[in-house]
This record gives sequence, C-alpha cells and structure tokens, in this order.
Amino acid sequence: TTAILILKPASTAAPTASRGNVVNILANTNVAGSGHIDAETNGDINLTETLLDMRVGDITSTYDDVTLTSPASIVDAPAGAGIPPATGDTAADVSGRNLTLTATERIGSTTNFLEINSSNSAFGVLFATAPQGIFSEETSGNLNIDRVQATSGNVSLTNRIGSLLDGRNAGSG
Repeated sequence: TTAILILKPASTAAPTASRGNVVNILANTNVAGSGHIDAETNGDINLTETLLDMRVGDITSTYDDVTLTSPASIVDAPAGAGIPPATGDTAADVSGRNLTLTATERIGSTTNFLEINSSNSAFGVLFATAPQGIFSEETSGNLNIDRVQATSGNVSLTNRIGSLLDGRNAGSG
C-alpha cells in the first residue's frame, strides 16, 4: 500500500506583523508502505508518526519551526522509495528555522542521509535525538547545532556549503 500525505495551505506568504496569516500544522501521521509525507506552510509544523518510520518527502516551514517525532526512524523517502528507502534524493527533506528531530531508532542512515535546511528564514538550530544514530546533511548555509545525541550509535553531520557551528544561546555557545 502506498500513501502520500500532502498538507499545504493556500498561501505560504511571509507572516504579517500580527501573524494573522500564519498557518500552523499539528498532526499525527501513519503513512503506510512506500508512501511519504509532504507538508508546507509559513507557520510551525509539528508532526508525530504513530506507528512505524516517519517517511519524509518534503516538509517545509518557510518562516517558522519544524518538529518531527517518530516511534521508529525518520527517513528520507522520496516518491517510489523502497522499504526501507535505500537511497534518497539530494533536495532538502526538512526545512525550517529551528529543526527538532526525535526518533526512538535513527535519523537518516549511512547510505541515505536526511537532508535538512535549518535557519531557513532566520537564525535557527538543529536539535536531534536518536539512540541508534543520526545521519544528516545541511543543504544551504551554516548548520547551527544546539544538541545532537545518539546514545548507542554514530553521528555523522555534513554540510554542502557552510560550516558546522555551536548554535546554543543564539550562536554564542
């Protein structure tokens, strides 16, 4: 079974001063088979997978934060990817200002990194926790790290065009 969940408001325009045009997404997901999740908005995105791996297609907040939680792994799963996805694509899978990624197994894999674009609209940080390992690549600009923790696995963070920086306390360490 393939399921593709697409969440997208009518507009992803810049928030007004009153933030009256901001659309936040809060959802529990259960994407089966070889499907994936696509979500785009100008507000916060908070998604919790309820059953297995969170299969990420393209999850983007153009101006705010993204929080993803999975009872298994968070994986790069473009359209047509297998189970588990052996390879992904090179585009950012998760984009937003601050990215909080929490999995009970792993984030990405050694053969299929989860591509991210943190600090999408303003200074932001990555906060990631997954006991069995974290494998992620920043696609644009510096990767400001608040905390990345894998208690029984490896962590591999890469950056295409920027640096890996201590992002705690708004970059002051």
